[in-house]
Amino acid sequence: MLKAFFNLFKPTYSVVVTTYHVIPGFPLNKNLHRHDFEKGKYDEAKAFYDKAVKKTGEIKLAPVEINLLKGKKTIMESQKFGPVDQVKKLK
Repeated sequence: MLKAFFNLFKPTYSVVVTTYHVIPGFPLNKNLHRHDFEKGKYDEAKAFYDKAVKKTGEIKLAPVEINLLKGKKTIMESQKFGPVDQVKKLK
């Protein structure tokens, strides 16, 4: 019961996978997949983040950006595959 009380004050975590699709002559297409985890579940979120990074590296999907977020906006870890920064400038 005490542990449940302390979990009320811990942050939530989420893993956001952003895939960019670039087709010449068309606007930039961006797909976001967000996987939310409960309060205090950092270990589960980190394990999922590591799996996503490993799998994306294996299949060589690019350009992709994977972020581990604490709360709503704080980026704890980030991994980019391919020219994500250049693609973001295209808009």
